[in-house]
Amino acid sequence: MNRVFQIVSLAIVCGVSVGAANLNSPENVVEEFLAWEEKTQTSGIPDPDDAVELSSFLSKELMCLLASASAANDISERISPSDKPPFAEGNLFLPSAWDRPLAHVVLSVQQDGGQAQVKVRYQYEDDEAFIGKFILQKFGSAWRIVEIVRGGTCDFCQKGGLRTAMYAVLRSYPDAAAEACRSR
Repeated sequence: MNRVFQIVSLAIVCGVSVGAANLNSPENVVEEFLAWEEKTQTSGIPDPDDAVELSSFLSKELMCLLASASAANDISERISPSDKPPFAEGNLFLPSAWDRPLAHVVLSVQQDGGQAQVKVRYQYEDDEAFIGKFILQKFGSAWRIVEIVRGGTCDFCQKGGLRTAMYAVLRSYPDAAAEACRSR
């Protein structure tokens, strides 16, 4: 299944257009991405069918990183079949990899030309809330997410940027070719 995700991602990175989302504003991209996330409730690397829709929201670099993460999972399974691969479980995109938010609210949108930042407040159980940030860039006429700063503050939460964290983990898997994603 990971190989199918890589093929779909490669097709997208090479220019296959998939246009299902209303990508005319940074806020729309984030809202539609979060609707996709709620619908799929993905854990680990998204399924191949979800990758096509996901490419409507994420930059080519992030899609490439997801393909590299899929390759890293395959490499990990070959090298250490009894160990869990690095991107096998957990939600990659939210402050908590395991708990689902009850709701989210867009707090602010700051746009400066072809760059934008959208802050989102995630509400969890027990009045726990986290503020995440989506960094977007305009590519042609479409906005794409280039980084997701997840904003978790609990002990087991995801605190930093997804892009940054993926590069850090993927350094341990040079054959996954994550460094090639930087030029996307």
